[in-house]
Amino acid sequence: MNIKQWNGWQKSLPWEYRWFVLLILLRPLIDNFYDLKPVSPLVIVGILTPVLSLRTIMRTGTGNSNRMLSFSIFAFLTVLSALLMFLRRPGAYTGEIMLKVTLPVYMFYFLRRFIYNQQDLHGILYIFIVAAYIAGLLLMYEILFKPLQEVVYSRGMQRFRGGYADVMNYAIYMSLGMVASGYFHLKKISVRIFGIPNLYLFLVLATVIVVKINHVASYGVYAAIIIIFTLYALRKTAGFGLLLVLIVIGSSVYYGDKIFQERINPLIEKDISVFEGARDETMLLHGRVGRWERLWVFFSEATLVSKFIGTGPEIGSGYLMGSGTHNDFLRILFVSGLIGILAYLAFLFGIWRQSLRFDLPERFLALASLVSVAMYSITTTPTFYANFMYVFLTILVFFTLQPEEAYDSYSFDTEPEMHEEALP
Repeated sequence: MNIKQWNGWQKSLPWEYRWFVLLILLRPLIDNFYDLKPVSPLVIVGILTPVLSLRTIMRTGTGNSNRMLSFSIFAFLTVLSALLMFLRRPGAYTGEIMLKVTLPVYMFYFLRRFIYNQQDLHGILYIFIVAAYIAGLLLMYEILFKPLQEVVYSRGMQRFRGGYADVMNYAIYMSLGMVASGYFHLKKISVRIFGIPNLYLFLVLATVIVVKINHVASYGVYAAIIIIFTLYALRKTAGFGLLLVLIVIGSSVYYGDKIFQERINPLIEKDISVFEGARDETMLLHGRVGRWERLWVFFSEATLVSKFIGTGPEIGSGYLMGSGTHNDFLRILFVSGLIGILAYLAFLFGIWRQSLRFDLPERFLALASLVSVAMYSITTTPTFYANFMYVFLTILVFFTLQPEEAYDSYSFDTEPEMHEEALP
């Protein structure tokens, strides 16, 4: 696949969908103008995205016909709780939180009308890889010339933060970019950047990103994706998979201890001291455990109804619904209650189970993306980051299709299929 073939696909899209594709491409640049006054471009995007998504949802059909009851329950409780939170204390801040909290809901239903087969999935994954290279160039600029933000030192380690979303600004592109690149390789779809196979070039970029952002969760996700890809590559092409195994083992033997001592150990030494008894357990995971304990007290004191359907009616701010929880499972529990978090987990499990009906490259795509979001959800809030949700939800929606729908025959060398149902 090349840019010319991709361009033919995106030109076939009506504007009800094309704006979303262009947003994915431009998002790494837009994020860097978050503080622009009087009106931040990112704020404009945050308002226009739900408006355009809802417009498309209302103007087009119901999307693919497969019903996901678990997601519908999660969506209903999420919207209800966010709306009640806003009505209790209306304002710019709670309005922003409401839009962010409900983003997975309206984006999911928008994408159900967009994603009809592999053609749409591949088109979005391809442009996300291009966007990831843009983010990578921004990081190179930070390293070689001038940081975009003040460089911070976390646990003694220098951390480049990029634009709006702190280190997650780069971590998002590192993780899902690796997943998309691995998928295209297993699918035997040639993607080249300046004539270089994308898989190898992107692996270099991902390595630079994970080293420069010094983020524990990203180190774990980086390693998990490589392990999952290696296992699937062994099943797809034994020779290539064996070569990967040898490279991983060799790298671990020669560089593993040095990397651990210089890059990882400083990030987890506080956690090690907790296990050794030198620090209080509340300091575990850089103090996040203590934060979770304090937040859990609030949830435990909520009414029985709020515990089951969400705490939105009881809170006067969006703190418990926002990224301040530093745990997405806990945040979703606060937003949608015990019923909502169980529905969310059931939905993700259903996506993984559905992926088993697909071919090996698609099974890798599903597992690697689900593992990535699960690992990030322990100490961050990935469903709160729009540019993560753009691609993650695209992948999930693809797996709500039946295999025969998803594998609807096409070629990027032929005329792309039009989304006729979106036309006026």
